[in-house]
Amino acid sequence: MKNIIFACLSIILANCSINKDNSNSIDKTKLGNILSNHEMLIVNNMKNFYSIKDASGSRSLPKDMPFSAMSEMDSSNMELLPYYDFDEKAFYNDPSPESILNNLSKSKDMFFSIKKEGKLMYSMLLKKVGENWRLQRLREDWERIIGWLPERLSTADSKEYIIFRPCGLEYVIYYKGGKPVFCRITGEEISGEKLCETLVEMINIGMKNKKFLEEQRQ
Repeated sequence: MKNIIFACLSIILANCSINKDNSNSIDKTKLGNILSNHEMLIVNNMKNFYSIKDASGSRSLPKDMPFSAMSEMDSSNMELLPYYDFDEKAFYNDPSPESILNNLSKSKDMFFSIKKEGKLMYSMLLKKVGENWRLQRLREDWERIIGWLPERLSTADSKEYIIFRPCGLEYVIYYKGGKPVFCRITGEEISGEKLCETLVEMINIGMKNKKFLEEQRQ
């Protein structure tokens, strides 16, 4: 089963011709797909929820969330990014670069790139809570963080890539020369072996912290 998943992911990311665009023609704000009508409705409903305060203030935005970003948000300037979940437990049982790929699955959460005045301004993660979508995370200065990616993809096997977030850290995977390239979200390449080592270490730390907290509660 894992081999099938690995093969499918390889096809998704690698089965395209090499992009021959030069750097002068690269749209550095193009990262994902335009929103469907359904996705636009979700964004607009979520925007209304956070933009309208009731008497108690219970609908106010999180303290670290700039209000102007939400109130000025335009779904026509947003793109849906290829965001994937990562099965840390399954990976930990058999850590390897191949295991990283085998344990990725399309996320049910929605990860967006938001443009303003022709520049990448924010990334936003929405998570479904019950029947409603709620803001999970919003990051400012998105172009500084992810602006390297469009140019990197111009020399990759295709413009296809994925973002995943193991152990609270975001990484990007794309294919070049038929092989997966692992990068930190800020663009630094990292070998599959080094990434495995990092993830195992982070999972071990998480397990130790969890055990410590459980012992404190006893």
